[in-house]
Amino acid sequence: MHTNRVSYAIQMIDESCHPDEARETLNDFMDARSLQHNIRITRNWERNHRFDSKQLDNKIKEVRAQYQQAKALLEEAKKKGFAVEIKANIELKMLKNSPDNAVETNNFQHTVESQN
Repeated sequence: MHTNRVSYAIQMIDESCHPDEARETLNDFMDARSLQHNIRITRNWERNHRFDSKQLDNKIKEVRAQYQQAKALLEEAKKKGFAVEIKANIELKMLKNSPDNAVETNNFQHTVESQN
C-alpha cells in the first residue's frame, strides 16, 4: 500500500471524568508501557545475554516518575472536587534509516488526526 502520509496521529482518549476513573485509565496505560519495556529487555537479553539494559531501565524509571507526578495531580483534583480531563494521542512518523544506521526524520511532515 502506498501513501503520501509521513505521519499519522490517533486520538486514543479525549474525555473528562472523576479522578478515580482517570486513575484507572492512567494505571492501564502505565502498566502497558512498563510491560512493553520489560518485554523489550527480555527479548534483547534472550538474543544476547550480555545485553546492556541501562537505557531501557532508565525509561522504566522515567515512566514510574511520571506516573507518581500524575497520581499526585489526581489526588489533588479529588480532594478539591475537580473533574479531570484526559487526552492521549499516539503519533506515528515514517523514519528514514541513514547509511550509518542512525534514524533520521523527514524534513516535512503531514499529520492527519483520526475522527471519532
